[in-house]
Amino acid sequence: MAFSEWKTEYAASTRRLFDRAAKSKLRRPVWGLEFTFKPFRLVHVDIPQPTGKMQRKAIWYMVYRVRYQGYEIHPKTDQTVAGSSTFSRFLPERRDVDSRRFVPQFVLRNHTTGIEYLEQVIPAAMDDIQRRERLDVLYNTVDMPGVKIPVTNQKSGKGIWGVVTWEDVDPRTDFFSVYVQGLTNAYRWVDPQGAFRKGKPPTTGRKYEYKTLQLNFHRPGDALDEREDEIRLGVEGHPKYQWLFRPTPNTFEPVHPRF
Repeated sequence: MAFSEWKTEYAASTRRLFDRAAKSKLRRPVWGLEFTFKPFRLVHVDIPQPTGKMQRKAIWYMVYRVRYQGYEIHPKTDQTVAGSSTFSRFLPERRDVDSRRFVPQFVLRNHTTGIEYLEQVIPAAMDDIQRRERLDVLYNTVDMPGVKIPVTNQKSGKGIWGVVTWEDVDPRTDFFSVYVQGLTNAYRWVDPQGAFRKGKPPTTGRKYEYKTLQLNFHRPGDALDEREDEIRLGVEGHPKYQWLFRPTPNTFEPVHPRF
């Protein structure tokens, strides 16, 4: 017999541990990082091949900056009664900590073919990118999690600079998006309608969702001459993905954050 099917004999069914736990809210701090980025760019470098030879390739990359401005949401205790704490629903506390870390995951999706490209650390391209961007310190996606991002205010202009690179992206790519994860610890559990049916264990079909930043681009070019000046923000002109584009006065503003 499943735990949820157990019935009480001398107490109300709502007093069961299962029913009481179902109504409990698990409170925790919620934090987020500010993400800004430079225009999407390309660099042509010689990449070592398994054969021992070098091959000239076009590396797609995006330089970004992350900042931690604090102002986290923390549960606020109202009072303690008989050893149990109650929390305010409408007045959470705002706190800062000394630093946070960014554990990034970047995915580039070609909307025409549906192919997705995970970010790749390409050491051969780092020197060329760093010289071009004129940044003393530029972290890749492997080194970034080891960096503490200190709390800073909005006017300071300081932050941690990183770069994400892709190799062997289809040169015929016209409409694509970059998905960024790791900017916040916000998540939620979702129970899709119809996923749970009578006789199944509790939480069957439940999905875990987390915040993802979606940055959309279009490239009205061709496959023969890859040029970075053809890559533009948004997917303007695509009949199927028009909903992905929302013009904003500030290109550093998140274009389409979603769960």
